[in-house]
Amino acid sequence: MNNTLKAILVFTVALTVSVFAQPNFTGTWTLDKDKSDLGEGRRGGMAATTLTVDHGAKLEIERVSTGRDGEERKMTETLTLDGKKCTNVWFRGDKESTVTFSSDKNTLIITSIIAMNFNGNDFELNSEEKWSLDKDGKVLTIEAKSTTPRGDREQTLVYNKAE
Repeated sequence: MNNTLKAILVFTVALTVSVFAQPNFTGTWTLDKDKSDLGEGRRGGMAATTLTVDHGAKLEIERVSTGRDGEERKMTETLTLDGKKCTNVWFRGDKESTVTFSSDKNTLIITSIIAMNFNGNDFELNSEEKWSLDKDGKVLTIEAKSTTPRGDREQTLVYNKAE
């Protein structure tokens, strides 16, 4: 194989990897409250204080938060990365989610609908999370938006990767 052909092959492989590469969110992440915007007048609501993520063929997420009573709450979900709906049991109902990536493949987007029942009343909570990593892969930022019967909410959650 001549040098020109080798150079074209190396360039083609490098271009293919860079175009199709996606960030990997695997790790244990701790909420940085000082860098996060928890929303106006909010103590953080249900923002997870810790995320444990396994990002392989599927996205497995364990979210640990503190309830109003001070009790630790763990929610786990498994999401496919093929754009198909996934259903997970959430604390007051079922959560249907779809995972996609932005066109530049740098941002993971989780769109969810949670069908809930509270005190005999059925309602839906719609949410969208945009996950992105800093260039070193040590800081995870989640831009979260939700629509509830009580109004719209936005948060920017910043997590540091545990060493």
